[in-house]
Amino acid sequence: MERGNSKENLIKVVAAVIINDEREEVLVAKRAKNASYPGKWEFIGGKVRAGESPEEALRREMKEEVDIRVHVGRLLGFAEADYRNRGRASHRILFYSASISDGEIKLDERIHQEIRWVTVTGLQALDFVAGDKKFAKRLAVSLAGTRGSVVEHRPERS
Repeated sequence: MERGNSKENLIKVVAAVIINDEREEVLVAKRAKNASYPGKWEFIGGKVRAGESPEEALRREMKEEVDIRVHVGRLLGFAEADYRNRGRASHRILFYSASISDGEIKLDERIHQEIRWVTVTGLQALDFVAGDKKFAKRLAVSLAGTRGSVVEHRPERS
């Protein structure tokens, strides 16, 4: 079967890029042991539901997954990940800048086994899920070059 650019099985996913500028750290989470891609790191987020905007989805996912409210900023970039070889649909991940507006981060062990603030160096050392990997690498390079300020990223496909 030929691999095409069919969007019919493409699942839209959102992810929060939350940066603590003072400490120059980024918030990431390690997937739970019983989740798909266990032990892989990711930017926190999830699937966009029917009738939901990406920004609404990101606010909902952050409340559900880590019990915080966020202000959703601009779209920083996106990546496409092909999971069809693992029996899953392809994903388009939209990465948004975000900031915590209310609440304390809480770990839900059904979703993540660890949540961590990481430095630029730490970001580069983590084993990310395929959809987040190239974006994380570009973000680390961007942060290293701008001392914490996120610059626009061109879309990546994985």
